[in-house]
Parts: sequence; C-alpha cells; structure tokens
Amino acid sequence: MLDKIRDAAARDLFSLVGDPQPQDPRLNDVATTLLAKHLGRLAAGEVHPCDSISGPSENVMLLGDLSEVERELVQTGGLHAWGHFVAPPAGHAEAVAAFTADDGVTRVYIATAWRA
Repeated sequence: MLDKIRDAAARDLFSLVGDPQPQDPRLNDVATTLLAKHLGRLAAGEVHPCDSISGPSENVMLLGDLSEVERELVQTGGLHAWGHFVAPPAGHAEAVAAFTADDGVTRVYIATAWRA
C-alpha cells in the first residue's frame, strides 16, 4: 500500500507540470535518509506526530492518518491535500513510511528530494 501512496503522491506533485519522471536513483538515498531521521525524531519524542518539516535541507510532510490516506487513495486515486511543483525538477525522489506514535495512531509521512 505504501508504494501506491508514494506513486499517487508523485503523480499529484507533478499535476501542474505533466507526467512524473522516473525517480532519480541518486536522490533515493537522500529522501530515505530524510524520512529515517524524521521518524527517529518522532520515536524519540523530539517532533510532534502531526508536524511536517519544510526547509532547504529537510522536506518531510505528514500525509495524514493511514486509514484516511488509504480511503482517499481508494476513492479518488490521488491525494488531494498534496502540493505541486511549479516547474518540473531535473531529478526527484520520494520515500514514504507509516509510523505509529505513542497515541496509537498510524500516520503516513513522505520525504521528497529534488534538484533543479
């Protein structure tokens, strides 16, 4: 299911600029590392489970509760709340993971990496 969520998020990211390009293998590790660091902070209680982080060195977004994301994906085939690139990047990668916080809610996070 997480692969389907990642693919839907990638399609939505590119909805203003055409079809998504294949993931750039050189950026896969970057996106995966960003996501792993964020999940580590969540597990350590350093970041609130509902927080997203955007910045030049980190870009991790909370897509929502797992059940909400799955329901939206099944009903619409996309992730309506996701953002968009204004111009297509030269390369990109996305990593998606689900994490169950201390409150027992499983949430889905996506990390993106791209280069202009």
